[in-house]
Amino acid sequence: MFGKQGKILHSQTREIIENVLTFVKKKVEHYHENNVTSIPIVNYKQRVTVATGISEKMHETIIKRRRA
Repeated sequence: MFGKQGKILHSQTREIIENVLTFVKKKVEHYHENNVTSIPIVNYKQRVTVATGISEKMHETIIKRRRA
């Protein structure tokens, strides 16, 4: 599968994108039904790990590498 500018998106990348799309769709539906978010916006770490399907440890590793 191809992404932006003809670059190949690997299966893990596609999986994360699908996870994020599913997460966002469910959060929008939950908000419209209950008029409240199930995970507060300020809790970005939890939102990221749930949306992407990665572990908290992986999230921390990515953040540490980004800062280096």
